Amino acid sequence: MVTAESMFHRMENTCFSASKWVRKPTAENWDGPVPALWSFDLHSQHAVRITPKRLFGWDGVWIDNANVLFLSQAVGEKSASIYRMSINGKNLKRLIKDARFPTISAP
Repeated sequence: MVTAESMFHRMENTCFSASKWVRKPTAENWDGPVPALWSFDLHSQHAVRITPKRLFGWDGVWIDNANVLFLSQAVGEKSASIYRMSINGKNLKRLIKDARFPTISAP
């Protein structure tokens, strides 16, 4: 039997996709590799993951040679936020909650 409480719990654990309601993203229910930011050294042909394994990251843009902006959505959050992080994985900081499309413009 579906009750208002059970329906709310189901809605709380879903988010809207362009075509249907889906579960909130987690490493366990993600279809494919978990989104991450990578740096690729052309000389050595070696890729290095920038975002920590516990953190989803996508739509990254370089701020400078040592920092990136990107979107991420923590487990339990209903929408993505813009984060800043050093490429060594340190200094992670959420800058804008419930945001999309990080961009940088130079003076």
